[in-house]
Amino acid sequence: MAFSCENPLGLEGIAFVEFATHDADAQADAFERLGFVETARHGWQNVGLHLQGAIRFVLNAEPSGYAAAFAAQHGPGVCGMGLRVRDAQRARRLALQNGAEAVEGQLTPFAEDVPALRGVGGTLIYLIDDTHLSGHLFDGWRALHRPPIQQVQGAGLIAVDHLNYALRKGQMQTWADFYVRVLGFESQRYFDLDAHATGMETQALICPQGPIRIPLNESRSAYSATEAFLEANGGEGVQHIALETFDIHATVEALRARGVRFQAVPEPYYDLIAARVPHHEEDVARLRHNGVLIDGNARREGILLQAFCERGVGQLFFEIIQRKGHTGFGGGNVQALMEAAGLDQMRKGLLRV
Repeated sequence: MAFSCENPLGLEGIAFVEFATHDADAQADAFERLGFVETARHGWQNVGLHLQGAIRFVLNAEPSGYAAAFAAQHGPGVCGMGLRVRDAQRARRLALQNGAEAVEGQLTPFAEDVPALRGVGGTLIYLIDDTHLSGHLFDGWRALHRPPIQQVQGAGLIAVDHLNYALRKGQMQTWADFYVRVLGFESQRYFDLDAHATGMETQALICPQGPIRIPLNESRSAYSATEAFLEANGGEGVQHIALETFDIHATVEALRARGVRFQAVPEPYYDLIAARVPHHEEDVARLRHNGVLIDGNARREGILLQAFCERGVGQLFFEIIQRKGHTGFGGGNVQALMEAAGLDQMRKGLLRV
């Protein structure tokens, strides 16, 4: 991908997501239930590489260094992500010129020349180019299988669709400006959510020429889910990660068989689909059976299918997502779920109007 005014850093995608933990076995088990396979380990640090599709999860349980300090402050969670760029050193220079903060002198499991920037909540943003991905990135690592595993089908997860960050009140503009000014993202949309009802405001940032999406949730209420995450997490950070699949039903069914639990959906939600999502051709009975949500309009913006796992790593949970031409994030489902929950309470006699 060439450099351009629309993509000054030459961003190309997400290379990996790094998780910090003090309990490697528990988190490795959680990844295995999601269909990941550990394919490599660092030669002298307690760090493993877990693969599925084009997704790389780095699990860092080294008892000292940056990840250990992060886990001590926040508990298990995302401590960094690698962004693929055309030229890492050039991208670093441009980012610093535009106000980024370089992070140096930290113990990480990657090659010493991998540049890192300071991100939301103290997370690291690594800049990774082809010289790193061709093998240099994982200097000192050893493959756990012979021949080395190159591809893992797992439960059918193929890529990281987006990482959703939770922000404290008043921080939305700060970090939106960071992604736009420093990294060259574009503001896609403010979610069409009722901030009074949800207690949050959401803005989505996208890389204009690369498959990278970063929604930001800002807490607007002491009683919001975002505020609850901030309190439990000890500050800002990644609240959930969406993982893409070509067939959400097959993936959800495979994950359930592996022991993954999904968040419950109020029963009336499915009774309201026909009026809310016109012209769809989805099997509503199967959506209901698998707890899959639907949003969009088949004739205008396409269809989005989503399912949300229960918490998977510390306070973080995973979303399973399938896009059928839809580029949004399921904002219509928030209001639909609140309405369905109210109807469910009315039917059970718990709420009267």
